[in-house]
Amino acid sequence: PKGEDVVLTGEVWTDVTQTAANIELKTKVKNKDHRVFLDGIYIYEKKKGIEK
Repeated sequence: PKGEDVVLTGEVWTDVTQTAANIELKTKVKNKDHRVFLDGIYIYEKKKGIEK
């Protein structure tokens, strides 16, 4: 994706995922094809658990 990546980390998984969801909702563009949207959030990887 173009632009900067935002990496969210935290100790409480539900807080991290809620923050990601809040950011995604606030930056969502309506009535546009998301495949050509240049500014926004693309969740291109989801992981379960915390890597150590």
